[in-house]
Amino acid sequence: MRCHCLIASILFLLIAGVAAAQTVVVNGFTALAIQQAVDQAAPGGTVFLPAGNYLMDRTVNIPHAGLTLRGAGTLENVGRTEPAPPYTPPVWSGGVSRCYTNNIDLLFFRVQADDVVFRDLKLEGIITHTAGIGEGINVTSRHRLLVEGCEITRFRRGIQLDNSRQNLIRGNFIHSNYRNGYGYGISIVGPSMTVGGSHAVIRNNEFAYNRHCIASNGPETRFVVENNFFRDNDQSQRQASVDMHAQGGSTIRCVVRNNYFSNQRPIEIKSGSMEVTGNVFDDTCSSQTWRMIGFNAPVHNGSFVPQSCINNVFVSGNIDLSMQWLVYASVYNYPPEKWIGYNLFYNGMLWEDVQTTYPPLSTDPRPLVGWMHLTDPVTGARVDQIRVDEWYDLNIEAADPQGWSDIAEIGVQIIDNDTYNFIPAPGTGSHDPQGRFFLRLRPDLVEARLVAGSDAWTPITGQLVDWVDARPGTFAWNQFGTHHVQVRVRVRLGLQARIGDNWRLHGFAIDKNGNLPVVAWHEEQEGWPLGVRSSLNNSVGGGWMLYD
Repeated sequence: MRCHCLIASILFLLIAGVAAAQTVVVNGFTALAIQQAVDQAAPGGTVFLPAGNYLMDRTVNIPHAGLTLRGAGTLENVGRTEPAPPYTPPVWSGGVSRCYTNNIDLLFFRVQADDVVFRDLKLEGIITHTAGIGEGINVTSRHRLLVEGCEITRFRRGIQLDNSRQNLIRGNFIHSNYRNGYGYGISIVGPSMTVGGSHAVIRNNEFAYNRHCIASNGPETRFVVENNFFRDNDQSQRQASVDMHAQGGSTIRCVVRNNYFSNQRPIEIKSGSMEVTGNVFDDTCSSQTWRMIGFNAPVHNGSFVPQSCINNVFVSGNIDLSMQWLVYASVYNYPPEKWIGYNLFYNGMLWEDVQTTYPPLSTDPRPLVGWMHLTDPVTGARVDQIRVDEWYDLNIEAADPQGWSDIAEIGVQIIDNDTYNFIPAPGTGSHDPQGRFFLRLRPDLVEARLVAGSDAWTPITGQLVDWVDARPGTFAWNQFGTHHVQVRVRVRLGLQARIGDNWRLHGFAIDKNGNLPVVAWHEEQEGWPLGVRSSLNNSVGGGWMLYD
């Protein structure tokens, strides 16, 4: 009898597990109907919105972790670049699940759990230039939001990330969020302008007619903007597509890489660090602005922000067809200096080599990593999904104000957050002193720390070890210009690496006097999210798998 009860219990748990993963279909075309379906769904389940028009007259709260809200249609042709207007907007096929409102101040969805997904939905607010505070999706102190294949339009803030980490926004059409003085397609902030921050990767989206496509603030904010199509500025305001406010201080950071800007005022920063590489600014941008990348005065709404500090900026490899200034730094007088910036590199040169009229502050001697990524050794293509026991090229470019020959060492961490989630203390870098996935690169040597917390470094020679190794004969440390070096080393992860997506790639440089960056440049961003797959297949399955 006891055995039968045990079997029955196991069957019940299995059936309950299947039920938990089942899809709940919304019955009705109102916000209440959506809320009822959300309440009925289990964590990890799916709420399906059939094609139709859903009247949003109340906020839908999402309390279940891992819940997916999915629409019926597919948004096609998102991010297809076009060099000049008129542009062809993305289109819906297969019907559209449209959430709309008559309330200009309504928040559509409040996310109250981690790992929530919005997919294939159209969220349509009703704000004007002068009225409305409505929001599409608000995430506060919850993490790992995924928004994919959605259209988000006519909100004061389309997606609001507040003190939220590890978010991914990809393949969406985000447009016409143009409220005067606000108007953010994506807002990446902390609880206040000067406290906290959020993290996001924003990839393969299309932006149009927003006041700011992406706005950011907060000293802990980090975000990556890559492979997006920015076009058609809001003509009444002509604000920057990618904006970093002054209150972020020296530590707010972003990467803007491989985007296409058309008919836009592209980038303006007033504080923090950034990498701007591989972008295209086409000739239509000249009708919107006379500078593609602007370093602006440290003010907000006319008031001086004393903690503002532009630092460790790396601009390289962009294509400027605008016939205007690619990089321009405003001159202002806030005693005792006219300039608050250091370590500003343009195509490998310090800023004083490019603009001699107004040199920067005394350039800080600390080096930085300009970029770092993995590529396929055969095709050379950048990859962010790798397999264990297979070789990849780790590419790094590091810069030093005191010259390329002063760079003595580059450290690299490949961090698995599910094994060890290191959270840096305020004011420190993210490099885990206990990390076992660690490489140390010197001009003629590659070493690894193979034991967590060990001070012992071991030259790695191509023999597959527990965690990471390098192939002999493929290491290169080359001068690249006056102040920086390019490094390539072929690496692989061992079979004990945990399979999954929650990985990060970090890097920093050290000079011969032992100077480190103010903060780790690639904290929370470069190479994130980095997926690790097994050597046998390219799927993760239902959970993490550990290969021994």
